[in-house]
Amino acid sequence: FQSSAAAALEVQCERSSSFFDNRTTPMFRPPEIADPDLVRLPITAKADVFMLGLCLFQMLFAVHAFPMDSQLANINVRYTVPENASNSYSAGMLATLRALLAKD
Repeated sequence: FQSSAAAALEVQCERSSSFFDNRTTPMFRPPEIADPDLVRLPITAKADVFMLGLCLFQMLFAVHAFPMDSQLANINVRYTVPENASNSYSAGMLATLRALLAKD
């Protein structure tokens, strides 16, 4: 049997998951939304900043920062900037990208 607090938390996680499933694209979710177990963490403006970083990455390199089939890459914020990126973009632009995609 679950305690009432654990059951309430499970219901809240299910509601949050359903809410985000209907309003966000999985590939563009920040870690606190991508992982249902992290949904109980506060979702702040940092989530928006992270999603902006994902959009910028896609615009710059025409690929997504995280593979579609790897939710763990998104949750753990593992991405790779292409090696030749500095040939096309300024150091400031790449620093901005890294700042937007910072884990914290």
